[in-house]
Amino acid sequence: MHNIYSKLSLAFAGGVVGGVVQSLIIVALSEFAFFQLIGTDFKVLLNLPYLYQRATWGGLWGLLFVIPILTGWHHRQRGLVFAAGPAAASFLYFLPILDHKGWFGLGVGLVWPVVVIVFALIWGFVAGAWLDRAYGLVKDEA
Repeated sequence: MHNIYSKLSLAFAGGVVGGVVQSLIIVALSEFAFFQLIGTDFKVLLNLPYLYQRATWGGLWGLLFVIPILTGWHHRQRGLVFAAGPAAASFLYFLPILDHKGWFGLGVGLVWPVVVIVFALIWGFVAGAWLDRAYGLVKDEA
């Protein structure tokens, strides 16, 4: 399983899993009005286009796991570092340019940069945990 095709497909799949889990958490928090509680007007509904977009971007960001850096670390740990990529893209491109929410998403609310970082970390940890399992780095606890 050490060929590049296996590594690419596992990394993409791990990123997809991270993106789907992150999306489901966002939708659940939105349903329970968490975002309104923290002073934002953010609301998202679960639908296929939303989930597909998040899964696809998660998979593409998951390709970072193929880069041979921090190789002595577990994938979970690497995922927390790699979470800086999607967070930076959100802060500097998606939020200000595509969504017109201002740099770092400050148009959504002052707490929004923290929210973006937390959800990027969720993506990175889940994607990395999935990869740790896929590569057999986590022992079964049975």
